[in-house]
Amino acid sequence: MSNTVGEASTPTAQVGRTITYQSDGTLEGNVVWKAFGEVGVDGSVSEPTGFPIVAEGGRPGTNHPDDERLECYNRTIVYGANGIVTCTAAYFGIENRTGKSDLTFSFSGGVTTEPIETHPDFLTFATEANGAKFDETTNEFLGFTEFTKPGAIENTNLMGVESYLTPATNIVVSWWQDTQPKPSKTATWDTNIRGISTEDFRKPQGVKNFLLMDESYSQVGNFYQVTQSYLGSGARGWDKDIYDKYSPRN
Repeated sequence: MSNTVGEASTPTAQVGRTITYQSDGTLEGNVVWKAFGEVGVDGSVSEPTGFPIVAEGGRPGTNHPDDERLECYNRTIVYGANGIVTCTAAYFGIENRTGKSDLTFSFSGGVTTEPIETHPDFLTFATEANGAKFDETTNEFLGFTEFTKPGAIENTNLMGVESYLTPATNIVVSWWQDTQPKPSKTATWDTNIRGISTEDFRKPQGVKNFLLMDESYSQVGNFYQVTQSYLGSGARGWDKDIYDKYSPRN
């Protein structure tokens, strides 16, 4: 005796399918599929064969019916009346067929504090007349401990000054790719940020090179978004004896 009272049908993609072209070079799509599910004698409805498969564990998802660059990464199943089953599938992909999207970036300029003795003109203004005091034995700078004396640099009062402000340049870059990323070594420098043309981004004045501070990635289906954060140096650049040169792995 059969355990079903209704046979399943082949899923059909409904009209109104969408593909959205994002500004970061990615594609997003949605497709609604409908079919009759197999109805059991107890009234239960099973999912019909042929609905999109979600990408998982390296297994590719079902491609978008109108563009093979997108694959299914998420879906919602609704079991409706009369045995009708509806699948709303979400698709994701990269517009560029090389498997890597164009790079996008954001710039944030600000200031940071540095010890006053690292100022490039420190030896010019760190004088006795300006209240600078040094250890008589080690010549270690102890601070500006007195107010400006008559005859010192005009309008200079360095009493208690311990630090000064320097420009801080923070750059965040991001892109998508269809291969699993290989993490880069952080705290490494590069003259320019790879992937950003000089027409799109002009290096700020006083910045010689950039230090990779952070790298992370997130996953959607079988696609990966890589995000890197860079910190711009001062005019002298990041010390090449301390920091290695950046070598991309992705």
